[in-house]
Amino acid sequence: MKTTIRMKVVITILPALVAALSILGSTALIMSRSGMIRLAMRSLSFKSETLLQFGESQWNLLRNQNLEGDPVFVQAARDSLATYARSLLRDESEWTAALNLDGSLGFSESLGPLPLAVPPDLLELMRSGITGPIRFGSGKDACLGQAFYLEPYAWYVVVSDRETAVLKETSGLTSAITWATSASVVVAFILLVILSASISRPLTRVTAAMSAVLRTSDFSGSLKPENNDEIGELTIYFNALCSEIDRSYRRIGTIALREVEAQTQVVERDLEALAALGKVAEYRDEDTSKHTLRVGMYARVVAAHFIDDEERLSILANAAPMHDLGKIGIPDSILLKPGKLTPEEFEFMKTHTVIGHSILKEFKNPFLAMGATISLTHHERWDGAGYPRGLRGQDIPLCGRILALLDVFDALVSERPYKSAWEPDKAIELIAGERGKHFDPAVVDAFMSERSTILGILANNQ
Repeated sequence: MKTTIRMKVVITILPALVAALSILGSTALIMSRSGMIRLAMRSLSFKSETLLQFGESQWNLLRNQNLEGDPVFVQAARDSLATYARSLLRDESEWTAALNLDGSLGFSESLGPLPLAVPPDLLELMRSGITGPIRFGSGKDACLGQAFYLEPYAWYVVVSDRETAVLKETSGLTSAITWATSASVVVAFILLVILSASISRPLTRVTAAMSAVLRTSDFSGSLKPENNDEIGELTIYFNALCSEIDRSYRRIGTIALREVEAQTQVVERDLEALAALGKVAEYRDEDTSKHTLRVGMYARVVAAHFIDDEERLSILANAAPMHDLGKIGIPDSILLKPGKLTPEEFEFMKTHTVIGHSILKEFKNPFLAMGATISLTHHERWDGAGYPRGLRGQDIPLCGRILALLDVFDALVSERPYKSAWEPDKAIELIAGERGKHFDPAVVDAFMSERSTILGILANNQ
Protein backbone atom coordinates (compact mmCIF):
# COMPACT_ATOMS: atom_id res chain seq x y z
CA MET A 1 0.00 0.00 0.00
CA LYS A 2 1.24 3.41 -0.95
CA THR A 3 2.22 5.62 1.97
CA THR A 4 1.19 9.22 1.48
CA ILE A 5 3.06 12.28 2.70
CA ARG A 6 0.11 13.01 4.94
CA MET A 7 0.35 9.57 6.55
CA LYS A 8 4.11 9.81 6.84
CA VAL A 9 3.76 13.11 8.61
CA VAL A 10 1.10 11.66 10.89
CA ILE A 11 2.94 8.47 11.79
CA THR A 12 6.34 10.21 12.07
CA ILE A 13 5.75 13.60 13.64
CA LEU A 14 2.66 12.98 15.74
CA PRO A 15 4.26 10.34 18.01
CA ALA A 16 7.32 12.55 18.42
CA LEU A 17 5.13 15.53 19.27
CA VAL A 18 3.12 13.52 21.75
CA ALA A 19 6.31 12.21 23.33
CA ALA A 20 7.82 15.69 23.53
CA LEU A 21 4.70 17.14 25.12
CA SER A 22 4.46 14.24 27.56
CA ILE A 23 8.12 14.52 28.51
CA LEU A 24 7.81 18.26 28.87
CA GLY A 25 4.72 17.98 31.05
CA SER A 26 6.11 15.13 33.13
CA THR A 27 9.46 16.84 33.53
CA ALA A 28 7.83 20.08 34.58
CA LEU A 29 5.61 18.29 37.08
CA ILE A 30 8.47 16.23 38.48
CA MET A 31 10.71 19.26 38.71
CA SER A 32 7.98 21.27 40.41
CA ARG A 33 7.19 18.52 42.91
CA SER A 34 10.84 17.81 43.68
CA GLY A 35 11.54 21.53 43.95
CA MET A 36 8.66 21.99 46.39
CA ILE A 37 9.86 19.05 48.47
CA ARG A 38 13.47 20.25 48.48
CA LEU A 39 12.42 23.73 49.60
CA ALA A 40 10.12 22.30 52.26
CA MET A 41 12.83 19.97 53.60
CA ARG A 42 15.34 22.83 53.57
CA SER A 43 12.92 24.95 55.58
CA LEU A 44 12.22 22.09 58.01
CA SER A 45 15.96 21.43 58.35
CA PHE A 46 16.56 25.10 59.14
CA LYS A 47 13.81 25.08 61.76
CA SER A 48 15.06 21.84 63.35
CA GLU A 49 18.64 23.16 63.53
CA THR A 50 17.39 26.42 65.03
CA LEU A 51 15.28 24.52 67.59
CA LEU A 52 18.21 22.23 68.47
CA GLN A 53 20.53 25.20 68.98
CA PHE A 54 17.93 26.95 71.13
CA GLY A 55 17.39 23.83 73.28
CA GLU A 56 21.12 23.26 73.73
CA SER A 57 21.72 26.92 74.62
CA GLN A 58 18.92 26.76 77.22
CA TRP A 59 20.41 23.62 78.72
CA ASN A 60 23.94 25.10 78.69
CA LEU A 61 22.58 28.09 80.60
CA LEU A 62 21.08 25.75 83.23
CA ARG A 63 24.28 23.73 83.39
CA ASN A 64 26.46 26.82 83.76
CA GLN A 65 24.33 27.75 86.79
CA ASN A 66 24.26 24.17 88.15
CA LEU A 67 20.47 24.16 87.73
CA GLU A 68 20.17 21.11 85.53
CA GLY A 69 18.99 19.10 88.54
CA ASP A 70 16.34 21.64 89.56
CA PRO A 71 12.99 20.36 88.21
CA VAL A 72 11.45 23.85 88.25
CA PHE A 73 14.15 25.36 86.04
CA VAL A 74 14.28 22.27 83.82
CA GLN A 75 10.51 22.45 83.29
CA ALA A 76 10.79 26.17 82.57
CA ALA A 77 13.44 25.41 79.96
CA ARG A 78 11.20 22.74 78.41
CA ASP A 79 8.24 25.12 78.33
CA SER A 80 10.46 27.76 76.74
CA LEU A 81 11.54 25.27 74.07
CA ALA A 82 7.91 24.39 73.32
CA THR A 83 7.01 28.08 73.03
CA TYR A 84 9.96 28.71 70.73
CA ALA A 85 8.99 25.68 68.62
CA ARG A 86 5.50 27.15 68.17
CA SER A 87 6.96 30.51 67.14
CA LEU A 88 8.75 28.81 64.22
CA LEU A 89 5.50 27.48 62.74
CA ARG A 90 4.16 29.25 59.64
CA ASP A 91 1.15 27.18 58.53
CA GLU A 92 -1.62 25.11 60.07
CA SER A 93 -0.24 22.02 58.33
CA GLU A 94 3.05 22.20 60.27
CA TRP A 95 3.56 20.20 63.45
CA THR A 96 6.40 20.10 65.96
CA ALA A 97 6.48 17.38 68.61
CA ALA A 98 8.90 16.12 71.22
CA LEU A 99 8.57 12.43 72.09
CA ASN A 100 9.82 10.97 75.32
CA LEU A 101 11.77 7.78 74.82
CA ASP A 102 8.82 5.77 76.15
CA GLY A 103 6.70 7.08 73.27
CA SER A 104 4.72 9.66 75.24
CA LEU A 105 4.54 13.31 74.18
CA GLY A 106 6.92 15.82 75.75
CA PHE A 107 5.13 18.59 73.90
CA SER A 108 3.07 18.99 70.73
CA GLU A 109 2.73 22.32 68.90
CA SER A 110 0.67 23.21 65.81
CA LEU A 111 -1.22 26.25 64.51
CA GLY A 112 -4.02 23.90 63.44
CA PRO A 113 -5.69 20.88 65.06
CA LEU A 114 -3.21 18.66 66.87
CA PRO A 115 -2.95 14.96 65.86
CA LEU A 116 -5.09 12.73 68.01
CA ALA A 117 -2.21 10.31 68.54
CA VAL A 118 1.44 9.88 67.68
CA PRO A 119 1.65 8.00 64.33
CA PRO A 120 2.88 4.42 64.95
CA ASP A 121 5.49 4.64 62.19
CA LEU A 122 6.91 7.79 63.82
CA LEU A 123 7.34 5.84 67.07
CA GLU A 124 9.07 3.12 65.07
CA LEU A 125 11.45 5.69 63.53
CA MET A 126 12.27 6.94 67.03
CA ARG A 127 12.92 3.41 68.35
CA SER A 128 15.14 2.73 65.33
CA GLY A 129 17.22 5.83 66.12
CA ILE A 130 16.60 7.44 62.73
CA THR A 131 17.30 11.18 62.56
CA GLY A 132 17.52 13.75 59.77
CA PRO A 133 14.99 13.69 56.88
CA ILE A 134 12.04 11.37 57.58
CA ARG A 135 8.60 10.55 56.16
CA PHE A 136 5.75 9.16 58.25
CA GLY A 137 2.00 8.81 58.14
CA SER A 138 -0.05 7.78 55.13
CA GLY A 139 -2.66 9.13 52.73
CA LYS A 140 -3.68 12.71 53.38
CA ASP A 141 -1.85 12.55 56.73
CA ALA A 142 1.52 11.68 55.17
CA CYS A 143 4.19 14.05 56.52
CA LEU A 144 7.69 15.13 55.62
CA GLY A 145 9.93 16.01 58.53
CA GLN A 146 13.30 16.50 60.15
CA ALA A 147 14.09 14.58 63.35
CA PHE A 148 16.83 14.89 65.94
CA TYR A 149 17.58 13.79 69.49
CA LEU A 150 17.79 16.47 72.18
CA GLU A 151 19.89 14.51 74.65
CA PRO A 152 19.63 16.74 77.78
CA TYR A 153 15.83 16.41 77.77
CA ALA A 154 15.78 12.77 76.55
CA TRP A 155 13.55 13.90 73.66
CA TYR A 156 13.15 12.77 70.08
CA VAL A 157 12.07 16.00 68.35
CA VAL A 158 10.28 16.09 64.99
CA VAL A 159 9.56 19.21 62.89
CA SER A 160 7.14 18.25 60.10
CA ASP A 161 4.70 19.45 57.45
CA ARG A 162 1.94 17.55 55.65
CA GLU A 163 2.99 16.39 52.22
CA THR A 164 -0.32 17.49 50.72
CA ALA A 165 0.32 21.05 51.92
CA VAL A 166 3.83 21.03 50.50
CA LEU A 167 2.60 19.87 47.09
CA LYS A 168 -0.66 21.84 46.92
CA GLU A 169 0.87 24.33 44.47
CA THR A 170 1.40 21.53 41.95
CA SER A 171 -2.27 20.46 41.78
CA GLY A 172 -3.24 23.25 39.38
CA LEU A 173 -0.12 22.60 37.35
CA THR A 174 -1.04 18.93 36.95
CA SER A 175 -4.47 19.79 35.55
CA ALA A 176 -3.04 22.44 33.26
CA ILE A 177 -0.39 20.05 31.92
CA THR A 178 -2.94 17.28 31.36
CA TRP A 179 -5.39 19.60 29.62
CA ALA A 180 -2.78 21.37 27.52
CA THR A 181 -1.11 18.11 26.47
CA SER A 182 -4.40 16.48 25.52
CA ALA A 183 -5.59 19.54 23.61
CA SER A 184 -2.26 19.85 21.83
CA VAL A 185 -2.30 16.22 20.74
CA VAL A 186 -5.85 16.50 19.36
CA VAL A 187 -5.15 19.71 17.47
CA ALA A 188 -1.87 18.39 16.14
CA PHE A 189 -3.53 15.21 14.82
CA ILE A 190 -6.23 17.20 12.97
CA LEU A 191 -3.70 19.59 11.49
CA LEU A 192 -1.34 16.83 10.43
CA VAL A 193 -4.11 14.92 8.71
CA ILE A 194 -5.62 17.92 6.87
CA LEU A 195 -2.69 20.23 6.27
CA SER A 196 0.35 17.95 6.06
CA ALA A 197 1.99 20.06 3.41
CA SER A 198 1.87 23.27 5.43
CA ILE A 199 2.56 22.05 8.94
CA SER A 200 6.15 20.93 8.58
CA ARG A 201 7.76 24.31 9.16
CA PRO A 202 5.56 25.47 12.09
CA LEU A 203 5.91 22.08 13.79
CA THR A 204 9.66 22.29 13.40
CA ARG A 205 9.58 25.61 15.23
CA VAL A 206 7.42 24.20 17.99
CA THR A 207 9.59 21.11 18.36
CA ALA A 208 12.73 23.24 18.46
CA ALA A 209 11.15 25.42 21.14
CA MET A 210 10.24 22.34 23.18
CA SER A 211 13.78 21.06 22.85
CA ALA A 212 15.12 24.40 24.05
CA VAL A 213 12.77 24.34 27.06
CA LEU A 214 13.84 20.82 28.00
CA ARG A 215 17.50 21.77 27.56
CA THR A 216 17.46 25.09 29.42
CA SER A 217 14.39 24.71 31.69
CA ASP A 218 13.50 28.27 30.64
CA PHE A 219 9.70 28.49 30.32
CA SER A 220 9.51 32.27 30.03
CA GLY A 221 9.74 32.45 26.23
CA SER A 222 6.87 32.24 23.71
CA LEU A 223 6.27 31.63 20.02
CA LYS A 224 4.37 33.98 17.77
CA PRO A 225 1.77 32.08 15.70
CA GLU A 226 2.54 32.31 11.97
CA ASN A 227 -1.05 31.68 10.81
CA ASN A 228 -4.51 32.08 12.21
CA ASP A 229 -5.26 28.37 12.00
CA GLU A 230 -4.92 25.18 14.03
CA ILE A 231 -1.13 25.34 13.92
CA GLY A 232 -1.39 28.82 15.37
CA GLU A 233 -3.64 27.41 18.09
CA LEU A 234 -1.09 24.70 18.81
CA THR A 235 1.53 27.42 19.24
CA ILE A 236 -0.83 29.31 21.57
CA TYR A 237 -1.39 26.16 23.64
CA PHE A 238 2.35 25.64 23.85
CA ASN A 239 2.76 29.22 25.05
CA ALA A 240 -0.02 28.70 27.62
CA LEU A 241 1.67 25.55 28.88
CA CYS A 242 5.04 27.31 29.20
CA SER A 243 3.36 30.29 30.85
CA GLU A 244 1.67 28.04 33.41
CA ILE A 245 4.95 26.26 34.14
CA ASP A 246 6.76 29.60 34.37
CA ARG A 247 4.16 30.84 36.86
CA SER A 248 4.73 27.69 38.90
CA TYR A 249 8.46 28.38 39.01
CA ARG A 250 7.68 31.92 40.11
CA ARG A 251 5.55 30.47 42.91
CA ILE A 252 8.54 28.40 43.96
CA GLY A 253 10.62 31.58 43.97
CA THR A 254 7.99 33.23 46.17
CA ILE A 255 8.22 30.33 48.60
CA ALA A 256 12.00 30.73 48.68
CA LEU A 257 11.56 34.44 49.44
CA ARG A 258 9.20 33.57 52.26
CA GLU A 259 11.86 31.26 53.66
CA VAL A 260 14.36 34.13 53.65
CA GLU A 261 11.77 36.29 55.41
CA ALA A 262 11.24 33.47 57.92
CA GLN A 263 14.99 33.44 58.62
CA THR A 264 14.84 37.20 59.21
CA GLN A 265 11.98 36.63 61.63
CA VAL A 266 14.07 34.01 63.46
CA VAL A 267 16.78 36.67 63.96
CA GLU A 268 14.11 39.00 65.31
CA ARG A 269 12.93 36.26 67.66
CA ASP A 270 16.52 35.81 68.81
CA LEU A 271 16.41 39.44 69.92
CA GLU A 272 13.09 38.75 71.64
CA ALA A 273 14.74 35.81 73.41
CA LEU A 274 17.49 38.16 74.61
CA ALA A 275 14.85 40.51 75.99
CA ALA A 276 13.15 37.56 77.68
CA LEU A 277 16.50 36.56 79.20
CA GLY A 278 16.72 40.05 80.65
CA LYS A 279 13.36 39.50 82.38
CA VAL A 280 14.42 36.25 84.10
CA ALA A 281 15.41 37.97 87.33
CA GLU A 282 12.78 40.71 87.10
CA TYR A 283 9.87 38.28 87.10
CA ARG A 284 10.84 37.24 90.61
CA ASP A 285 10.11 40.65 92.10
CA GLU A 286 8.30 42.69 89.39
CA ASP A 287 5.77 40.33 87.85
CA THR A 288 3.82 43.01 86.01
CA SER A 289 6.60 45.49 85.39
CA LYS A 290 8.03 46.43 82.05
CA HIS A 291 11.28 47.54 83.62
CA THR A 292 13.61 45.65 81.27
CA LEU A 293 11.64 46.76 78.19
CA ARG A 294 11.77 50.41 79.22
CA VAL A 295 15.46 50.32 80.13
CA GLY A 296 16.29 48.91 76.69
CA MET A 297 14.21 51.63 74.99
CA TYR A 298 15.77 54.36 77.14
CA ALA A 299 19.23 52.98 76.32
CA ARG A 300 18.71 53.27 72.57
CA VAL A 301 17.63 56.92 72.92
CA VAL A 302 20.45 58.00 75.25
CA ALA A 303 23.23 55.91 73.65
CA ALA A 304 22.46 57.47 70.25
CA HIS A 305 24.19 60.61 71.58
CA PHE A 306 27.45 58.66 71.86
CA ILE A 307 27.21 55.89 69.22
CA ASP A 308 26.59 56.60 65.53
CA ASP A 309 26.88 52.99 64.33
CA GLU A 310 23.44 51.35 64.15
CA GLU A 311 24.79 47.84 64.76
CA ARG A 312 26.65 48.84 67.95
CA LEU A 313 23.64 50.86 69.09
CA SER A 314 21.36 47.86 68.54
CA ILE A 315 23.72 45.60 70.50
CA LEU A 316 23.73 47.96 73.49
CA ALA A 317 19.95 48.49 73.40
CA ASN A 318 19.21 44.77 73.20
CA ALA A 319 21.81 43.86 75.83
CA ALA A 320 20.59 46.50 78.31
CA PRO A 321 17.64 44.41 79.60
CA MET A 322 20.13 41.80 80.90
CA HIS A 323 21.64 44.21 83.45
CA ASP A 324 19.93 42.52 86.43
CA LEU A 325 20.24 38.91 85.23
CA GLY A 326 22.44 38.15 88.25
CA LYS A 327 19.44 38.60 90.57
CA ILE A 328 18.49 35.02 89.82
CA GLY A 329 21.25 34.15 92.30
CA ILE A 330 19.86 36.32 95.10
CA PRO A 331 17.58 34.57 97.66
CA ASP A 332 13.95 35.68 97.80
CA SER A 333 14.40 36.58 101.45
CA ILE A 334 16.70 39.39 100.32
CA LEU A 335 15.39 40.17 96.86
CA LEU A 336 11.75 40.49 97.96
CA LYS A 337 12.33 41.96 101.41
CA PRO A 338 9.84 44.84 101.89
CA GLY A 339 12.01 46.75 104.34
CA LYS A 340 15.55 48.09 104.36
CA LEU A 341 18.29 45.51 103.91
CA THR A 342 20.80 44.89 106.69
CA PRO A 343 24.45 45.66 105.86
CA GLU A 344 25.09 41.94 105.45
CA GLU A 345 22.05 41.53 103.17
CA PHE A 346 23.06 44.55 101.08
CA GLU A 347 26.55 43.15 100.60
CA PHE A 348 24.99 39.92 99.36
CA MET A 349 22.64 41.87 97.06
CA LYS A 350 25.69 43.56 95.50
CA THR A 351 26.89 40.19 94.25
CA HIS A 352 24.18 40.17 91.55
CA THR A 353 26.56 42.22 89.40
CA VAL A 354 29.30 39.58 89.40
CA ILE A 355 26.76 36.74 89.18
CA GLY A 356 25.30 38.22 85.99
CA HIS A 357 28.79 38.78 84.60
CA SER A 358 29.84 35.20 85.34
CA ILE A 359 26.72 33.86 83.58
CA LEU A 360 27.32 35.82 80.38
CA LYS A 361 31.09 36.35 80.12
CA GLU A 362 31.90 33.04 78.37
CA PHE A 363 29.53 33.62 75.46
CA LYS A 364 30.88 34.96 72.15
CA ASN A 365 27.53 36.38 71.05
CA PRO A 366 28.02 40.18 70.96
CA PHE A 367 24.69 40.79 72.73
CA LEU A 368 25.64 38.47 75.59
CA ALA A 369 29.20 39.86 75.78
CA MET A 370 27.79 43.39 76.07
CA GLY A 371 25.28 42.10 78.64
CA ALA A 372 28.15 40.73 80.74
CA THR A 373 29.88 44.14 80.79
CA ILE A 374 26.63 45.95 81.60
CA SER A 375 25.79 43.51 84.40
CA LEU A 376 29.21 44.01 86.02
CA THR A 377 29.42 47.82 85.76
CA HIS A 378 25.90 49.27 86.00
CA HIS A 379 26.29 49.96 89.74
CA GLU A 380 29.65 51.75 89.41
CA ARG A 381 29.58 55.48 90.18
CA TRP A 382 31.29 58.37 88.39
CA ASP A 383 32.87 59.45 91.72
CA GLY A 384 34.28 55.96 92.40
CA ALA A 385 31.91 55.10 95.26
CA GLY A 386 30.09 52.35 93.37
CA TYR A 387 30.48 48.57 93.30
CA PRO A 388 31.72 45.89 92.73
CA ARG A 389 35.13 47.34 91.67
CA GLY A 390 34.86 50.99 92.68
CA LEU A 391 35.70 52.19 89.17
CA ARG A 392 35.83 55.94 88.59
CA GLY A 393 35.03 58.26 85.66
CA GLN A 394 36.09 57.11 82.18
CA ASP A 395 37.36 53.82 83.63
CA ILE A 396 33.72 52.74 83.70
CA PRO A 397 32.67 51.43 80.26
CA LEU A 398 30.20 53.69 78.42
CA CYS A 399 27.47 51.06 78.54
CA GLY A 400 27.84 50.81 82.34
CA ARG A 401 27.69 54.60 82.74
CA ILE A 402 24.52 54.79 80.64
CA LEU A 403 22.79 51.89 82.42
CA ALA A 404 23.78 53.24 85.84
CA LEU A 405 21.60 56.30 85.22
CA LEU A 406 18.75 54.56 83.42
CA ASP A 407 18.46 51.77 86.00
CA VAL A 408 18.26 54.29 88.85
CA PHE A 409 15.70 56.44 87.02
CA ASP A 410 13.38 53.56 86.20
CA ALA A 411 13.78 52.07 89.68
CA LEU A 412 12.74 55.41 91.20
CA VAL A 413 9.59 55.73 89.06
CA SER A 414 8.66 52.05 89.61
CA GLU A 415 6.90 50.57 92.59
CA ARG A 416 9.11 48.11 94.48
CA PRO A 417 8.47 45.89 97.55
CA TYR A 418 10.28 48.42 99.74
CA LYS A 419 8.96 51.73 98.29
CA SER A 420 6.27 53.51 96.30
CA ALA A 421 6.87 54.88 92.81
CA TRP A 422 8.27 58.43 92.59
CA GLU A 423 6.82 61.11 90.38
CA PRO A 424 8.97 61.36 87.20
CA ASP A 425 9.82 65.04 87.81
CA LYS A 426 11.15 64.22 91.28
CA ALA A 427 13.26 61.39 89.86
CA ILE A 428 14.65 63.67 87.14
CA GLU A 429 15.50 66.27 89.77
CA LEU A 430 17.53 63.65 91.67
CA ILE A 431 19.31 62.61 88.46
CA ALA A 432 20.30 66.22 87.81
CA GLY A 433 21.55 66.59 91.37
CA GLU A 434 23.82 63.56 90.99
CA ARG A 435 25.55 64.95 87.86
CA GLY A 436 29.28 64.48 88.33
CA LYS A 437 28.73 62.44 91.51
CA HIS A 438 26.82 59.25 90.85
CA PHE A 439 26.46 59.82 87.12
CA ASP A 440 28.63 60.74 84.14
CA PRO A 441 27.88 64.43 83.37
CA ALA A 442 27.72 63.74 79.61
CA VAL A 443 25.20 60.94 80.14
CA VAL A 444 23.10 63.18 82.38
CA ASP A 445 23.13 65.88 79.69
CA ALA A 446 22.06 63.38 77.02
CA PHE A 447 19.31 62.11 79.31
CA MET A 448 18.05 65.62 80.01
CA SER A 449 18.03 66.51 76.29
CA GLU A 450 15.82 63.48 75.66
CA ARG A 451 13.56 64.12 78.66
CA SER A 452 10.32 64.30 76.66
CA THR A 453 11.16 61.10 74.77
CA ILE A 454 12.06 59.28 78.00
CA LEU A 455 8.82 60.35 79.67
CA GLY A 456 6.89 59.27 76.57
CA ILE A 457 8.47 55.79 76.77
CA LEU A 458 7.60 55.62 80.47
CA ALA A 459 3.98 56.70 79.87
CA ASN A 460 3.43 54.25 77.03
CA ASN A 461 5.01 51.23 78.71
CA GLN A 462 3.54 51.10 82.20
